[in-house]
Amino acid sequence: MRKSLSLLGGLIAIGSVVQAQSLQTGYVTNPESDQLYNYITAWNGGAGQLTVNSKTWDDEEFFTSRVKPRTRIERYGAGDVNNFTAETDKRILWWVPIGDPSFWAIPNSQFDSEAFSMWSYIDHYGGFSTPYGWVDAALADAAHKNGVGVSGVASVPQGGVPSNWTSCFNGLGSLYNQNQTTVPKFLLYHGVDGLTYNSEWSTTSAVMTNLNNTHQSILNYYKQQGVP
Repeated sequence: MRKSLSLLGGLIAIGSVVQAQSLQTGYVTNPESDQLYNYITAWNGGAGQLTVNSKTWDDEEFFTSRVKPRTRIERYGAGDVNNFTAETDKRILWWVPIGDPSFWAIPNSQFDSEAFSMWSYIDHYGGFSTPYGWVDAALADAAHKNGVGVSGVASVPQGGVPSNWTSCFNGLGSLYNQNQTTVPKFLLYHGVDGLTYNSEWSTTSAVMTNLNNTHQSILNYYKQQGVP
């Protein structure tokens, strides 16, 4: 009986230590969602710290995946039991908030924000609570190991596009005009497989042209690099 009580006490102690080591608010500084253009222009290829709007940001490694996306199955052909074609195939985008929004998808010792059992059923994980152009590396690594793409979201407010987002989108368009590989190289380096949007807004045709050009450059570059 005494040995059993000692064992129980030990397990309780271990549980307390694990809980005490959970990620605390403010430990990681997250990138600002509407500053993607500025992050890209300030980027130094991963060497050293980024400085955006006179603020130094040294947590880039928390948002840099090191796992190459895996191709899961042959989508069309003899290995496809459903006889899908490019015209009839459907891809599933899982686009939801991730765990505790104060921690996003950074490991925090909380089982319900780190365990995900739906990898086999989705094609892309859009992090509704992750910033535009960034994905937490822990999430991206897990997704890529399962052949699933990942992306953050442009959290533009409902209605019109405010000036900060207009500047961001037009800035991305200017990068496209300078060099069509600038944006996709930045995203691919960090393990981001696309850009997604909270689309309850409308904007000018000029901004939409810039966004369309940006996305076309991503598609073209990723295809050249053999990204699934």
